[in-house]
Amino acid sequence: MKIMKRFCAICGREVDVYYDNLCLDCFRKNHPLLSKPLKLKITICRECNSIFYLNKWVKGDLESILLQLIRREVKKLSKGEIKNVEISVTEENKSKYTVLVTVVGRARHDMPYYKEEYMAEVRVRYEVCPVCRDIILKKEKAILQVRALNRELSLEEKKRILEIVEIEIAKLQRKQRNAVIVDIEDKKGLDIKLLSANVARALAAAIQKEFPALIKETYKLIRLDRNGRPVSKVTVKVELPPFSKGDVVDIKGTLFYVKEIKRGIIKLVNLSTYKTINVTSKTCPKSTKRVSVEKEKYLVNSITPPVVSLLNLASYETIEARLPVIPQWLKVGGTIEAVNYRGRIYVLPP
Repeated sequence: MKIMKRFCAICGREVDVYYDNLCLDCFRKNHPLLSKPLKLKITICRECNSIFYLNKWVKGDLESILLQLIRREVKKLSKGEIKNVEISVTEENKSKYTVLVTVVGRARHDMPYYKEEYMAEVRVRYEVCPVCRDIILKKEKAILQVRALNRELSLEEKKRILEIVEIEIAKLQRKQRNAVIVDIEDKKGLDIKLLSANVARALAAAIQKEFPALIKETYKLIRLDRNGRPVSKVTVKVELPPFSKGDVVDIKGTLFYVKEIKRGIIKLVNLSTYKTINVTSKTCPKSTKRVSVEKEKYLVNSITPPVVSLLNLASYETIEARLPVIPQWLKVGGTIEAVNYRGRIYVLPP
């Protein structure tokens, strides 16, 4: 019995494997991996170049986002199995991108993988994203207030707080596009206007790690939205203690020197015993008061416990101070600072 030879129904070639009576090449021509031309639209913010992707505005490389969009579109239009998609932007202008799309896949599972190329047309629309719109309108939604209780912030404190804010904003911007400062006012303290209450809270927490501070929140009703829901402005207040580094404070009748404030810890030196204690904003007694005294420089003439002879380097007047404890760092010939409080001389630690 004679065996009938098989040929491709379109090109007439004789091959080893047929797919619905067609050779692989003819089957591919009649069954492309994509059923329709690739046409997409993207929206880009004209101010910050962020891209509207998956119903939200994102910052990122345009080509990588285009790749994600085209992969999603290829998956929708494909009738076969897609193994990989690569793109290359071949032409671009303000309103349109032309992209070469290389698709690796197969129309049927019993076929080897093969490569096909398509040209995608990406139309671009420009508008202003909500974050940039709020910045342009200076539409702050939260205020971070930094104050000190019963005193003004020192220049050193302001400088350090703004450094903390700058570092924290840079960290937050990696995940939150609305981590943007609208304005900074320096009046009674620092007023930092922001687009997000969550960002204000994050900044307050970062400041509290460095300074012993209390955090309070207040809300002010601004208006009702279209659905009748209240829209509020949040004020996050960071309140520093009534003293700063280098101050003299009174705690229940005993004077202390504020040696250091770091990472929320206040290091206090007892000016009678010269012993050091550590407190926080929560453990520091509420009765703690900053003492208004003038620091003066002295030369240590002699030490005859408990009496120390001091020469005022401004008036050249010699005085005697009675110290219950002579600290080890107090040496004859050394220069120190001291204060006169209620007729008693207190020598300050270096």
